Amino acid sequence: MTYSSGSLINQKKWILLFHFIIGAIIGVLLLHPLTTMVFWYEYKGLIEFPGNSPIEFLIQRLITEFKFELMPMSFVFALLGGIVGLLFGLYHIRLSGQKNLVRSLDTSLLKNYPY
Repeated sequence: MTYSSGSLINQKKWILLFHFIIGAIIGVLLLHPLTTMVFWYEYKGLIEFPGNSPIEFLIQRLITEFKFELMPMSFVFALLGGIVGLLFGLYHIRLSGQKNLVRSLDTSLLKNYPY
């Protein structure tokens, strides 16, 4: 299967965009509340919360994470998660290229030296 260079570049852009979006979502929905939970656990007096359970705190932070006051911090975590997602996307593209190279070399080897 052959691809034109434009099609391949377009495919790589979509892969990177997909990884960026997934990373941003994970950054906002997982990394931000977990970081806040660690901060709360370490400095309980600085963040007011009526309960003592880390799970209750995590659920409460997930609910209140999209308030206007917390949007700048959510944006930072989305950006951090997106950057990590981009790195995973670049790794995925590179790994796919290596896989295709091994497959083509294997095919070439089988054509030149059959059993």
